[in-house]
Amino acid sequence: MTDPVPADEQPPESLHQLIFSYLDKQRVVITRGDVALRQGEEPIHRTRVAIRRYRSVLRVFAAEFATNDAAALDAELSWFASLLGPVRDLQVLDRHLKGALSGLPEGVDVAAAAAVIDARLELDEAAARVTLKMALASARYERLLATLDQWKDNPPIVQADRQATEVMRYVDAAERKVSRRLRRAPQAENPDEAFHRARKAGKRARYAAEVSRPVFGAVAKRRIKQAKRLQNDLGEVQDSVVAQEFLQVLASDPDTPGAAGFVLGLLWAHEQWRQEKALHHVG
Repeated sequence: MTDPVPADEQPPESLHQLIFSYLDKQRVVITRGDVALRQGEEPIHRTRVAIRRYRSVLRVFAAEFATNDAAALDAELSWFASLLGPVRDLQVLDRHLKGALSGLPEGVDVAAAAAVIDARLELDEAAARVTLKMALASARYERLLATLDQWKDNPPIVQADRQATEVMRYVDAAERKVSRRLRRAPQAENPDEAFHRARKAGKRARYAAEVSRPVFGAVAKRRIKQAKRLQNDLGEVQDSVVAQEFLQVLASDPDTPGAAGFVLGLLWAHEQWRQEKALHHVG
C-alpha cells in the first residue's frame, strides 16, 4: 500500500520522472557545493553524499540509461568523489582517534602518540586539500559540471517510460545484491574488502529506496531505515579497518618516537574490538 498524497503534491506518475527528479536534487547539491568550495566554505560531506546518491542511481537504474554515457558520468563522479573523500575521511578519523585517546585509562601518557597522530593527519589533509584545489581549477572538473547540466536537459534514456511503481523492482534487486554480498563476505579471500563492497551495495539500496519514497511512502521509509542501520554497522567495520591501517603505518614509521608506540598499540587493539563488535551487529 502507498501513502495517500495531497492532490497538489502528487508524486511523479512515470518512472523516468521519479528518477530524474531525484537526480536533479543531487545535481543542485553538487553545484551549490562547487560555489561553497570556491568561497572557502566546507560543503565536502554533503557534496560527497550527493555524488554517492547520483552514482547509486546510475548503477541501480542502469538499464534505463545509455550504457556508455552512464559509465562515463559515473567514472567522472567517482574521480571527483575520490578527491573529496580523503579530506572528509581524515576529519572523521581525527575526531574518532581523539575520542579514543581520551577514553584510555588514567595514567596512560598519550602526549607523544597524540602529537604523532596530529602531525600525520594535518600533513595528509593539507596534501589532500591542495589536490582538491587543483582539481577545481581543471578543465576536467568543468566538463563534469557541464555533463551534469546536460543530463538535466537531455538525459540519455534508452528505455520506454513506465509507471512510477516500477521503481520497486529496482529497489528489490538492489536489496538482493546486498544480501548476497553479506552472505559471501565472511568466506571471502579478503573479508574486510568484501564487507566494504557489501556496505557500498547497501548504500545503493538505501538511495534506491529514497527514489521510491514519493510513490511508496511509509514502505520506502521502512526500507530506508533498515538500509541505514546496516550501513551504519558496516560503516563502523570499515572505519575501524581504516583506523587500524593508519595506526600500523604510524607504528612502523622509524621516525615515530618509542614513547608513542605503546599507546598506538592500545588504540589498534581498541579498533580491532570495535570491528568485531560491529560485525556481531551485522551478523
